[in-house]
Amino acid sequence: WRARTRGEWATCREDLQSRLIARLGGFPGERPPLDAVVLETTDLADYRQEKVVFQSEPGIYAPCYVLTPYTVKPPYRPVIALHGHGMGGAAHVIGMTRGTTTRQAEEEHIALHNYDYGRQLARRGFMVFALEQRGFGERMEAHPGMITGSELWQSSCRALAFNTLLLGKTLLGLRVWDVMRTIDYIQSRPEPLIKGVGCLGLSG
Repeated sequence: WRARTRGEWATCREDLQSRLIARLGGFPGERPPLDAVVLETTDLADYRQEKVVFQSEPGIYAPCYVLTPYTVKPPYRPVIALHGHGMGGAAHVIGMTRGTTTRQAEEEHIALHNYDYGRQLARRGFMVFALEQRGFGERMEAHPGMITGSELWQSSCRALAFNTLLLGKTLLGLRVWDVMRTIDYIQSRPEPLIKGVGCLGLSG
């Protein structure tokens, strides 16, 4: 990186961006219509919780929880809250448990790691978008050798990572693409939003 002028900086930035995208395995060639659908809506004390799906790649839909605060007036401040590893996925980010036999373990896990940061942000007036990342929660895929049952750390992350490499892609690259499409979805929402978007997460 030897940029000394704005023009050299722009050239270096473009080169770095193309190299980074190549190392991520590239991105899908098209941005299909989002075709977003609200699956369910729940009114809670401090915010409205929606579960939506939108099209990330042709025929591939990404689930996402949207928390819209009642405690502030629009324009809202949008934040993408990404979950870490484990079976809970986006549910843990908004303070929900996913299993029946693991409910107590999940609640302890959420409390120990301060995992419900999406819910906490919504209560503080942010509009939160908790995306379900590939390989976790509802997007977990069964595969040979997968631990069965209700294990707290269960995921299909490893198998998906191997399979994407066989296709010349990377799982990280596909997850980055899903976040990019989440930004597209945020921009498509009807609510007034401030310019820019925040992002935070845990592990993943």
